[in-house]
Amino acid sequence: MVQRSQGIIAETLRLLRPFTALGLFGACTGVVSGLATAWLLAVINDELHRPAGFGWQSAFGFAALCAISVGGTAIAGSINSIVGQKLIASLRKDISARLLQAPIATLEASRPDRLMAVLTADVDTVSVFTFNMSGYAIALAITIGGFAYLWILSAVVFVLAVGALLLGVVINIVAKRGWIRDYENVRNAQDELHKQYRAITDGAKELKISLPRRVRIYGVLLTGAADRIATFKSRAMRLFWIADAAGSGIFFIIIGMLLAWKGLFAFNGSAISGAVIVLLYLKGPVAQLAAALPAFDQARISFRRIAELSISLAEHEPDLIIGAPALDQRPHNSIGSIELRDVTYAFS
Repeated sequence: MVQRSQGIIAETLRLLRPFTALGLFGACTGVVSGLATAWLLAVINDELHRPAGFGWQSAFGFAALCAISVGGTAIAGSINSIVGQKLIASLRKDISARLLQAPIATLEASRPDRLMAVLTADVDTVSVFTFNMSGYAIALAITIGGFAYLWILSAVVFVLAVGALLLGVVINIVAKRGWIRDYENVRNAQDELHKQYRAITDGAKELKISLPRRVRIYGVLLTGAADRIATFKSRAMRLFWIADAAGSGIFFIIIGMLLAWKGLFAFNGSAISGAVIVLLYLKGPVAQLAAALPAFDQARISFRRIAELSISLAEHEPDLIIGAPALDQRPHNSIGSIELRDVTYAFS
């Protein structure tokens, strides 16, 4: 088991290695954009309590932060989309090349429906997650910057906010145990669904003349797989939305506590308004990070299956290459005819 896990990790790193540098640059750009957004919240709060309007210096700083925030988001998103699409294209070409070079015995031992599920569902799941990577990096940076500003405003506000965040993390961890199990079941049911799709397409003629097999494949196997996917995925998302609602409720509770206790802790107007602005703004990025958890789990499961398939197809046929075919000058034996004897065909 340990050796298998190490092989999956090594295969995953091999697939990701060509895109590491550009991916890190995109993530760092997103982090800078997120920190600029958090800094912008602090500037807005300070200017709300300044009697005079914007001075030239303040206006320049405000404009610069806006440009970094908006421009960084655009750049990070563009880079991330390029990296994501290059990664997906690489995965598709890598798996296809391994299929073409794999020994016939290995291909025959593999389930065609499982291969198609990896090439379609798993690769698409990874694609969706990589498309949102820059958004997750920006949300994380905004959250870190927002909490840093809360610390500057008031240690009490910071402690309350951190307590709320930790409580939300605990709720998500508890819910995560359930939805990971459900996503594993969803992925297994998707393999079965692809198997039945192949059965009704490849065996269409046989199914049209065999009512019992037609009823079993559609009414039992295909319908059962589709219903299991719906059940497990609905339960997983129900857990997620309950956890997300609980996290949002915690933020409103903290804001209510600050408003109720502002006299007790002698909060000044700037600290209260700044805390409320930051907490209300952070609700979006924190919710985005929470939404990344099920997406990450789905992508992790899919990437593990892609790596497992790559490992299983690691053996190559000798002298079998992918590329332009070389001219073969050897004479080919032609087959004039094929004769079959004592062959029968019947439905089972």
